Amino acid sequence: MLPTGFAPRKRELTLYIMSGFEGYSTLLKGLGKVKTGKGCLYLKSLDDVHLPTLRKLIGQSTRRITKASA
Repeated sequence: MLPTGFAPRKRELTLYIMSGFEGYSTLLKGLGKVKTGKGCLYLKSLDDVHLPTLRKLIGQSTRRITKASA
């Protein structure tokens, strides 16, 4: 299982955040225009997102998943 995935879709870009979004409410508020599903982050455009915050979210999620699987 991969810790984070990316898929360009017809309507939006989808990031799969396998750790889910629990504990990331502050980061989500700082991201910009996004929608979330259970483990998916939907972006209309990267221009609408605060990229340093997105990097931080992906990094923290990846670390959480790799620690859990170790």
